[in-house]
Amino acid sequence: MKITHSVIFCFAGQIPLALINIPWSLYSTFVIEHKFGFNKQTPQLFFKDVLLTQLLTVAIGAPLLAAFLKIVDYFGKRSLAFYVMVFLVTVQIVMIALYPTLIQPLFNKLEPLQEGEVKSKTEELCRKLKFPLGKLWVIDGSRRSAHSNAYFYGLPWSKQIVIYDTLIAQSEPIEVVAVLAHELGHWANWDTTRQLLIAEVHLFSRCMVLSLGVFVFVFCHILDVY
Repeated sequence: MKITHSVIFCFAGQIPLALINIPWSLYSTFVIEHKFGFNKQTPQLFFKDVLLTQLLTVAIGAPLLAAFLKIVDYFGKRSLAFYVMVFLVTVQIVMIALYPTLIQPLFNKLEPLQEGEVKSKTEELCRKLKFPLGKLWVIDGSRRSAHSNAYFYGLPWSKQIVIYDTLIAQSEPIEVVAVLAHELGHWANWDTTRQLLIAEVHLFSRCMVLSLGVFVFVFCHILDVY
């Protein structure tokens, strides 16, 4: 029951923060972005995104928070840092695998990149870098913004590249490939791997601090009892 109360308390505290953030997001989207010709959102789409984001936060975050608290409750006096670390790393890996297929399609439409110069030059670049390309996608970024971008994601042995439709519309094929070359350069230079390792070390250090805090709490409680 205490875990349920803790989850409710945490998410109840997020409601005021979400409401406070809405005016700033509205100003950023419909004033600043609109001023420079980037905004393509409608108010209906904006609030749909806000609502969907909050629902997903609760639907995904509540079970994860409950599991985290259960681990803290069960392993609080022994090897807490190790079990919390294993749990959080597992969640990261699962989310990397599930986000593109289950979450992102709720917000954007992805379609396979059509045959043409952009696709052929991209595949040529991937072969040259020995990049483990799985699929090439085009995302409807123009639905919300005129900004253009490209990125890749996926597990080490199978990556997928996503190109904004705005980038294709605004650029020559060689310019699109130049943007992708920059992104794939992060992969070739092991930037993403190093960033992930740094994040895991930071995560482990926070777990150790959490474990130390629990130990201090239990130790002080024992002193108070005796």
